[in-house]
Amino acid sequence: MIELILIAVFGLGVWILSAGYRRLREVSKYEFENRTDGGVVQFSDHAASIRHAQKAYIGLMLRNIGVPIVVVGVLALGFRVFYLIVT
Repeated sequence: MIELILIAVFGLGVWILSAGYRRLREVSKYEFENRTDGGVVQFSDHAASIRHAQKAYIGLMLRNIGVPIVVVGVLALGFRVFYLIVT
């Protein structure tokens, strides 16, 4: 039963991590498509620039939260499998 919980923790971490990378890819794509010749990202108004910054921040936070969850899931599952093999 504990193995299923550890697999679920690992899966949750992968899902959070991929959501963060998807959001960061969307932000990067928007910046690429809306960059001026001078290298500045152009927005329609100030509110759009704030939404863009929030999307980038949320993407970074999701990525930074997902990595430790994946690491904990992998390590705990590895220790559990090792424990089952040894005993």
